Amino acid sequence: MSIGNKTLWLIGILGCLGLLLEACIPSLNPFYTPKDVIADDALVGSWCEATNPRLAVVITRNGQEKSYTIVMRDDKQGTFTAHLFQLKGQLFIDLLPVKDNLPVDDGYALYLVPTHTIARIALQGDTLRAEFLDIDKIMALLKAKPQLLALAMAGPQQDIPVLTAPTEQMQAFVIEHMKDVFLGATTYHRQARAGAPLTVQAAAARAAQLANDACLKQFGKRPFSAANWKARLVNEEWHWGEMDPKGIGGYSAEVKFKPDGSDPQVKVFLSNDSLRPTLSKPSIK
Repeated sequence: MSIGNKTLWLIGILGCLGLLLEACIPSLNPFYTPKDVIADDALVGSWCEATNPRLAVVITRNGQEKSYTIVMRDDKQGTFTAHLFQLKGQLFIDLLPVKDNLPVDDGYALYLVPTHTIARIALQGDTLRAEFLDIDKIMALLKAKPQLLALAMAGPQQDIPVLTAPTEQMQAFVIEHMKDVFLGATTYHRQARAGAPLTVQAAAARAAQLANDACLKQFGKRPFSAANWKARLVNEEWHWGEMDPKGIGGYSAEVKFKPDGSDPQVKVFLSNDSLRPTLSKPSIK
């Protein structure tokens, strides 16, 4: 079955964002029914991806409704309407791109149809983990047993699979194959409210973002991730990084700021030159 280019809405957003979503498989139908939907305000807040500080996720609840607006920012931005729901005690979230956010002219937009994606999530305090459906694993299962789920091929080359099965059938598939069809987890850390002390994970994520911003400005590179060094609270000040002769891709960084992330000071180095650090005091975000 072919549905032409009608799913380009979601596919275009994924290509622009360069997010993990690009590896998952979209669906014409939602993955939830109204009886499955729940609300949890613990999901609300600003989140930063643990190994890619450029990827930020801001989640707000839509009034008293059991739905959320999610804004994902990488090099570009995408906005989604989201519904949190449970299947067999496991939390999931369904994402649907917001039409008004798509930068296309009105005439072309008439031919685009929104599509849903699903992620299995785990929320514990200030840590959020998300696992999206793996398109390769889904296609391998359906190649062996095509009767499990209906799908169609979309896109200009008719090479993009899109699920067309009804919601109840997709839920049964997800429950049966829950251990087999999801990508590895992506971890996000909650960004602290202004004035609140950062956690170790949030401090490392902020430090990596600051170091990358300074390194991009000075050397045209963003080589750092939060996992490169552990954040240490020393004399009421967070410290992250060091002058490392091996470095991260040939670069080193030293970052420090107050417990709440304010008043940052950043030094970035070429790892073979510890005598001429670049000192910058970025604007507080």
